[in-house]
Amino acid sequence: GLLVRLVVPVVLNILEKILAHIATDTYEPKTYDEWMKSGHKMYFCVLTFTTIKVMLYVLLFASFLNLL
Repeated sequence: GLLVRLVVPVVLNILEKILAHIATDTYEPKTYDEWMKSGHKMYFCVLTFTTIKVMLYVLLFASFLNLL
């Protein structure tokens, strides 16, 4: 039991490092147009969501200052 508790984590960590190295993709920065042409529509969704979120925070802050 003690041997298993010492050896198994080491073996699993080594396996994890090997699998992570194999599965790792390289990242290349892309422009907005390149993202849209590559079919990654999620980028547009995230951009839209963050824009709406910031706009709502600005409106909330303006309402606290009685500007609305």
